[in-house]
Amino acid sequence: MHEYEISIIIPTYNSSKTIERTIHSILTQDFKNYEMVFVDDASNDDTVSCIQETLADKKVNYQLIVNKNNKGPAYCRNRGVFASRGKYIVFVDSDDLIQFNHISSLHNYVKSDNFDSAFTKGIKINNQDELIDFKVDKYDGLIHLARKNKGIVRAKDLINLELLMKIPFSFVLLIYDKEIILNNSLEFNEDYRYGEDTDFALRYLANCGNVRVIDKYTYFYYQEEDSISRQVSLDRFESVKLFESLDSYFKEDDLREKLVHSRIPRFIFGNMNYFFYNGYNSEDVFKKMDVLDLFNKLRQFKVFEKRDWKFYLKVRLFLLNHRLYYKLWLRFKNNL
Repeated sequence: MHEYEISIIIPTYNSSKTIERTIHSILTQDFKNYEMVFVDDASNDDTVSCIQETLADKKVNYQLIVNKNNKGPAYCRNRGVFASRGKYIVFVDSDDLIQFNHISSLHNYVKSDNFDSAFTKGIKINNQDELIDFKVDKYDGLIHLARKNKGIVRAKDLINLELLMKIPFSFVLLIYDKEIILNNSLEFNEDYRYGEDTDFALRYLANCGNVRVIDKYTYFYYQEEDSISRQVSLDRFESVKLFESLDSYFKEDDLREKLVHSRIPRFIFGNMNYFFYNGYNSEDVFKKMDVLDLFNKLRQFKVFEKRDWKFYLKVRLFLLNHRLYYKLWLRFKNNL
């Protein structure tokens, strides 16, 4: 027996500026049979005391686990899963917000016919809690597919949409059955600090049947206005190995094909542009790409549908002369 229906796992690290508002968004949920599991990654600010003070006079079930040393987000999430006492697991990042019905929507949908998971929609907000980039619903393809079958999609179809990068996919948009996690020995890969969350979600979905889709925005990602302050190392490219490891995990040939010929090249190209936008030295970027054989992996990209042609042409231009591409990118970066 489980003590709670839902365990909400919240990893924290130097989150004192945002954790209180995140907690309040959880406290306002219209679903109450949950516990919060905080795993603090050896913060050197007031995160731990902020959590304790915010919840001091609240009648709410929570665990507060504090790592002695910094271990990374994957370790924190794994530790949270291990400590959790709920039947289902939901992840919330320490600077994000959730709608008052986020938990109840995920729970009601996954329980409606014993589905393996439910998937909601997420959208970015700025530090004034204003929506960013909300004019176009980027989930149209998924919603259209779900409406054909009363709001249900096969887990395989959701994986397919992620591999083609046709939807803004994130692991926090899913609800997880803890039994499926344990029975399939699923863990966040602690050797990586980027991409391990998507890897976990895709492996989970690979062990699922059907997924209910929620056609409303219930998760809000906080995005700092100064994105440069969140720079990461060029080692972010290393996470290509995580995606490559999925090749042996997926059973279906068509998923493996889209992994190798769409998702991996898009991952490489997207991160390359990320480094360009954030002012990294182009030669350092190219050197890292060469060491990891990423130029050859980019050559694997294939066109699966009409919308892929624009990306295909950009990749071909880059492979033809990557230094010339970079010069063009500097001049036309908002259009290239």
